[in-house]
Amino acid sequence: VYEHLTRVVTKLLEEQPDASVDLLEASLLAKITDFSAHTKESSPLVPISTAADAAKAKSAAKLFGCPDLPIDPLTGEPVAADTPNDYSCQDIAADALLFEALGVGLGTAEMYSVMLAAKRLGDDPQLGVKSVRFFGKFFGLYSDYYVFETSLKTPPEIPSAPEGATPIESNTGANKYVYFVTSYPGGPFQQLPYVTPEQVKAARAIKKFLTGKLDAPVSTYPAFPGDEASFLRAQIARIAATTVVAPSGALGPNEDTAELEPQEDWEGVPGRDAAALGAWVHSMPHLKKQ
Repeated sequence: VYEHLTRVVTKLLEEQPDASVDLLEASLLAKITDFSAHTKESSPLVPISTAADAAKAKSAAKLFGCPDLPIDPLTGEPVAADTPNDYSCQDIAADALLFEALGVGLGTAEMYSVMLAAKRLGDDPQLGVKSVRFFGKFFGLYSDYYVFETSLKTPPEIPSAPEGATPIESNTGANKYVYFVTSYPGGPFQQLPYVTPEQVKAARAIKKFLTGKLDAPVSTYPAFPGDEASFLRAQIARIAATTVVAPSGALGPNEDTAELEPQEDWEGVPGRDAAALGAWVHSMPHLKKQ
């Protein structure tokens, strides 16, 4: 409209017609009417839903009810469900209220869906999850990643490293936890691969937007040894080692397993003392820069 008005005023000043005001009003009215018509056609008030959006909504709705039982093809009767897995989980609902009070986080509604997704992951008897923690949400160009940090009751087998490569840490260090991702709460979970020292080293040297597709190639310089699933896993390892903290004295090594666990005699950090840096320690192992 501004460019059109500029051209009309220039033309009126050059030609100076008798009915200049009438011509100006008619020209602006025609331009505004045409602009409004194109705007209504290009941006409808109600977004057009797609088949993918409908599938996501249907999957998310299933989180709020009992899972559908498989049907026996011989009898036509529902097959009895397996006993849900016994596991421990963070209080995601309480954390959501805390984050909302601070003005950060995903919001109470979305975090409630995340809580139900974590419950579905922990209840799965096939996975045998020991603990579940919502790690965070990674935004992608085409879809996002909801990341869940888990420990398994049966330690998984770590694949052997290729000949000449640095051995992969087995159930310790950066590979202490197993991470599952989903594009949306209620969607299928996919396990991320184990991270290697070469991938962590390469991830420190590059910056790359995530696409939301785990099998997408990572085209960067320096070259990254793996696909987007490995790149995401390497960034998770870096973030966890840097940002996961606990109050000093709250965790201590177990006498039998040497793993960190809550200390029963810990009395907490009083009042304003919690604002001091010395009141907090890293609870994940440090990743060296070699």
